[in-house]
Amino acid sequence: MRVRKAVLGIALALVASISASPSAQAAPVSNGTNFYPGEALTLNGTGFLNAVIVHLQGFAMFPSFYSADIDITTFTINSDTSLSLLVPPPSAFGTVPSGTRWTFQVRDSRSEWTATTSHLVAIPDPAFTLSQSSETATVGSAISGYAIISTGGTIASYSISPDISAVPNNGLSFDTSTGLISGTPSSVANSIVYTITGTNPTASVSKTFSIAVKAIPAIPMPVPDPLQQSSIFSLSPETSTVEVDIPVVVSGKFQEKVSAIQVNGVGLSSGSWVQTPTTISFTLPGKSAGVYSIQIFNGSAPVLAPQSFTLVAPVAVASPAPIAKQKVTYIRCAKPGRGTRVTYGVNPVCPTGYTKR
Repeated sequence: MRVRKAVLGIALALVASISASPSAQAAPVSNGTNFYPGEALTLNGTGFLNAVIVHLQGFAMFPSFYSADIDITTFTINSDTSLSLLVPPPSAFGTVPSGTRWTFQVRDSRSEWTATTSHLVAIPDPAFTLSQSSETATVGSAISGYAIISTGGTIASYSISPDISAVPNNGLSFDTSTGLISGTPSSVANSIVYTITGTNPTASVSKTFSIAVKAIPAIPMPVPDPLQQSSIFSLSPETSTVEVDIPVVVSGKFQEKVSAIQVNGVGLSSGSWVQTPTTISFTLPGKSAGVYSIQIFNGSAPVLAPQSFTLVAPVAVASPAPIAKQKVTYIRCAKPGRGTRVTYGVNPVCPTGYTKR
């Protein structure tokens, strides 16, 4: 009889303890039936204020046995009824058989469950398309690349073959997170077909993208007009100091309309000059010291004789040397009947008729 009472007392104590525990008041979490690796997820239930860990447990018997336990220690407690977390990446799940059943267990500091929920991992096969399948890029200009349009399950990572950083080594790179190619090609290259593969825990899928790189197109030079009706007489000034904008006037005979002005092959902005039948006026942007060639093109693009313009560094003005201080000396001079007289100066001497004392 005493034994039965003792057992009954222990049972009542356990019931009271469970009733007093905050975990005993927790309600099951309700979040639907699917989640994906890497997904931002919010668990909804009760009893979350004391949560210290979220335990994710997966189990499957068919078509193949699978068991996994994953602890999530980084999460945000929004309130007693809401908890936000980031589901671990695909690498944490390994190869997950279809139909695996998962359980989220939110635990407090005593490792007691504060809430549970069941999810069925259902990761659709990845599927995506590229906004374009090929590109002809130009040396020195960034490629436009493509956009990825995902139409299937979340893609966890991308790979590319062959390695675009090595085949060829041409300034292009591949991002395994976004699946995008970027960069500025540095040399001409024949078309190369790259295979881009998107992968998630369920499957992989691939698309191809080809890139060819052409040279920078040559800028055709104007063809001189054999009549050459315009001509240049002089340029003023021909020399100036550096780093200042310089008004320049070119004198001559200008029957055709000026179409372009270049300084060392770099064109001035269109229409930034004033032309009359006898002058062309423009501003030469400030540049460093050196000799510059000014080339003027006119109406039907005859090339007028290039003009040379020299920029020199300003001559530094030397500061005057400081004047050394000179010592003033005092002496006493005397003359009979005239008393004593004091004189001073840099090199003092006695006045006429006085002798130094």
